[in-house]
Amino acid sequence: MCAAYCGASVGTIPTSFGVLSALAYLYVNYNSLSGADVWSSISPATTDLDITHNLFSGPVPFNSEKYNFTNFYIRSNSFTGTLPADMSIFSQVVILDLSFNLFSGTLGTQLKAVSTGTSVTSPPFLLCIMLFWRLDL
Repeated sequence: MCAAYCGASVGTIPTSFGVLSALAYLYVNYNSLSGADVWSSISPATTDLDITHNLFSGPVPFNSEKYNFTNFYIRSNSFTGTLPADMSIFSQVVILDLSFNLFSGTLGTQLKAVSTGTSVTSPPFLLCIMLFWRLDL
């Protein structure tokens, strides 16, 4: 596990973290970490990711099969890009928090069903989608 909370860290997440085979939990929330390619620093072994309240930017690799997250918190950064229509990449996710970023596009049917309270069986996650920019529901 790696944890760095409450504004103590500035800079980037070391890219060497991306090859750590036992880094299942990465919590670096509430810091001043930045970078447009944070994903090269995230190990495929990471199942719980919390990089909320930082200064990260750039696209999120929603179509990557590299990751198998259970909890995915990227709230309050400056991530950009279009949300994919198919969110099957998050089939194992229990909590998905994409809020307070700069995403655009239309919610896929899986996300729309969850956000409107309609029953959905796959994926069975809790979704936070507050304050999406330029997002059509």
